[in-house]
Amino acid sequence: MPAQCRQNNMQIDPQPDVMKLNELEASLISRNIQFQKIYQLPTSRYTAMKDKIINVPVPEASVLNTIQSLPRTPNEAGLIGVEIKRKLAYLKPYQKPKLINVNRVYRALNHLKHGKKPVLPVL
Repeated sequence: MPAQCRQNNMQIDPQPDVMKLNELEASLISRNIQFQKIYQLPTSRYTAMKDKIINVPVPEASVLNTIQSLPRTPNEAGLIGVEIKRKLAYLKPYQKPKLINVNRVYRALNHLKHGKKPVLPVL
């Protein structure tokens, strides 16, 4: 019997609904940022990676600063448009603006803060 088997109680718990975030919401509260080069293969159009993957740890104070700089309190917040730039000096974002739900981000942070088991958001 394998060491990581259901009979050994080593199954993965289902992801709670609180932690089902979109990609941008998950990246706002993540403690690690990955930089990788992803491109599409010419014939099959599958995605592939090249070069090295760089993992940058983000300090907790920086995550709190990002969350505190959201423009509204959770009670009056709806959807907020967020655009990401490569540098603040650039005028245009490098992707289309995306909408985030602030209530969902705060609920996920509370779940991570008070949860017994650490559950990472799926990116």
